[in-house]
Amino acid sequence: MNLHLNLTNCYGIPKLEKEIDFISHNVGIIYAPNGTMKSSLAKTFMTLADGGEVEDRVFEERKTIADITIGGEKIEKNNVLVMNPIKEEKCQGTEIMKLVLDDKLKTDFDNHYEELRSELHKLIKVVSGRLNITASKLESELKHYMRKKL
Repeated sequence: MNLHLNLTNCYGIPKLEKEIDFISHNVGIIYAPNGTMKSSLAKTFMTLADGGEVEDRVFEERKTIADITIGGEKIEKNNVLVMNPIKEEKCQGTEIMKLVLDDKLKTDFDNHYEELRSELHKLIKVVSGRLNITASKLESELKHYMRKKL
């Protein structure tokens, strides 16, 4: 399916009409220099996902068009996911999650991550005791082994 964008006066985007091919690939990536309206495009999609009305906040009197279709059908808000890597929040104590989807998903992730971390430390403590080595030595060996496997 193809994603068709027809945007006019959407958060600073004066005009954008573009077809993104999802027939050949299931992923589309927009990579461009600063100042080329990537954030405005993300804001447009975020507004649609939240069920809001897209607008131009600078020139409010201008008519806004946010016509986005996929496979010829108007895109549904539950089919929109915006990953925002610019958020200032970071996951508690983890290097693995740099992209934050939204506050609820971040909170859920953080809670599950901390639960897993806590259970892992309990397991390492029990196993290291049975192997008669320190917990930090076992953890170091496990990390080394996992890096080699990945």
